[in-house]
Amino acid sequence: MVGSCRDSRVSFILIGSQKSGTTSLSRQLAQHPQISFSRHKEPNFFSDPIPQLQSEADYHALFAPGPDLCRGEASTTYTWLPQYPETAQRIHDYNPDMKLLYIMRQPVERIRSHYTHRMLRARTQLPQEEEVLANPIYVNRSRYAMQLRPYLALFPRESLYPIVLEEYSLDPLRVLHAIALHLGIEPGGFDGVDLTPQYRSTDRLGDTRLKRLLKPVRRHVPQPARKSLRRFFVYRPKVLPTFSEETKRLLWRLVELDVVELERIMGREIPLWRRPPYRAVGDQ
Repeated sequence: MVGSCRDSRVSFILIGSQKSGTTSLSRQLAQHPQISFSRHKEPNFFSDPIPQLQSEADYHALFAPGPDLCRGEASTTYTWLPQYPETAQRIHDYNPDMKLLYIMRQPVERIRSHYTHRMLRARTQLPQEEEVLANPIYVNRSRYAMQLRPYLALFPRESLYPIVLEEYSLDPLRVLHAIALHLGIEPGGFDGVDLTPQYRSTDRLGDTRLKRLLKPVRRHVPQPARKSLRRFFVYRPKVLPTFSEETKRLLWRLVELDVVELERIMGREIPLWRRPPYRAVGDQ
């Protein structure tokens, strides 16, 4: 055993980012035998808590008890500046020794996925390229260095483990082993976990509709029948939203200096984010 989490408090949080693989990573973290992961993937306790959470006792009740278990959760709203400006301070007040995980996707691709997520839920108001330029939430949530500043002002840099989604997707087990070392638990606990990616936007919308419909009679519907019904309720558009090359370059210009700052924080470059049409600052 590399380490233990004897404190009754939550000891680590996956703080985002939205549409960057947090669901898959959360599911894999929950499979480690030394981790007690929140029953609600996004309790949002330090930003906008779900109604069931009125106190720390309610929050702690989300985690299975057990000796030496590391309690952890994942809430992407913890990196939703400027919507929730007090989140980092609240987390620090709760546990100044908190370990932080932050998974990030190529910023423009995250914006595209974010738009798809909102479009499928009828939350967009403009054509896609106008929408992402008119509504600041898209770019703000892809400014990862900006989202990290409140945390780095309160927590030591070594408390943060940044994860690049594209690198994680290429070798998830290597990243999980590194996370284990960051958390002080056995890396081997991740060997054999299910590494299947979870919940694409198009799938999740249909699953939600189906679960709502079947909730009153779910226990009377066999699992094979539920699987068969999915094809009638899962909305999969024939063509997913995409951006023109011009819009991609414009969005990149809006985030590129933030990427430079993020690379400084991480102490290395992220070459997988700089493939055409995305160029390094100063390139022509």
